[in-house]
Amino acid sequence: MAPTSQVDYWTSQEGIARLQRICRERIAESPGAFTPMQVGGPGSLPLGSGEITGFVSFDDDSAPCTFGRTQPYLGITGGLLIAGVDDGGGAVLNECSDFGVDAYSGDNFLAFDEASSYPGGGVPALPEIVIGLPTTIIGFYISGGADSEEVSLVGLSDLGLTDYKTFDTSSGAWEFQWAMTWGNEYSAMIILRGDTGDGKVVVDSVFGFTP
Repeated sequence: MAPTSQVDYWTSQEGIARLQRICRERIAESPGAFTPMQVGGPGSLPLGSGEITGFVSFDDDSAPCTFGRTQPYLGITGGLLIAGVDDGGGAVLNECSDFGVDAYSGDNFLAFDEASSYPGGGVPALPEIVIGLPTTIIGFYISGGADSEEVSLVGLSDLGLTDYKTFDTSSGAWEFQWAMTWGNEYSAMIILRGDTGDGKVVVDSVFGFTP
């Protein structure tokens, strides 16, 4: 039976194989980007002691308030690669974009809205991929903004599917979420829209962590 939704597809053998190919290709394109980042830690994460293997806050540059003034984010920084799939994926916006919640850190966040579009084509929609060094956890803070949204996380590595969860985001508040991603060569997490909501979410303070 053919997959009936994004969640079904990206957790199918075909979807997992495709994501693993994307991971390997992008790591091969920029192998020097995946170097452990020595930082004090991304704020107050409820993780205990360990090594932060990557951290991205999206606050390195100024950002616009609308998707019509930007392009999909493709970032290789802080020990992580973050990108959309095909011509979609989120964009870095300033909190003046009025998603119903202020940025978790600084003034910017990574935003998604299936009802919007980019000037060059494409839609700022999930799924989004986070790739890093072999690590135990890839996580972030997430909000549905004004409304609650169903979101799914898939943890992957060179060993295959390592974790999967579906949850409803908080409305008007940030919550801490992560996927287990242990592997030998690389770790990856894919963020998927769930089966409910309109696909309007924001993400901030993405990190890799090994306890």
